[in-house]
Amino acid sequence: MSRKIFIAVCVAYTLFGFFGCDGRTSLSGRITDSHNTPIKDAKIDLWTGTKGESLSSSSSELSDEKGNYLIQVTHAPGKDVVNFKVSKDGYKSHTEKIKGGTNDKSLNITLESEE
Repeated sequence: MSRKIFIAVCVAYTLFGFFGCDGRTSLSGRITDSHNTPIKDAKIDLWTGTKGESLSSSSSELSDEKGNYLIQVTHAPGKDVVNFKVSKDGYKSHTEKIKGGTNDKSLNITLESEE
């Protein structure tokens, strides 16, 4: 019985290696307003895919009380673009495209008030 499990695990890892998600993009930083005041609970989204294309992977996090965040998404290798968006009620959202496979990049964002 254990030999069958071992073989099944080996096959699964092999298939995952060929077809799985072994690309990774991770970002961290701080979200502030125009007065350099930290913005707590800003929503940070990171995703791959575009309109007309299925969303292949995504991740969402909230900034902490000091405005800090850490987010990562695992995606298919060779994915050229990962979308990054920061939003919070009362502020204009910030969206940009990040090179896929970016690891441990620091990205500080200043959100502008909607007023």
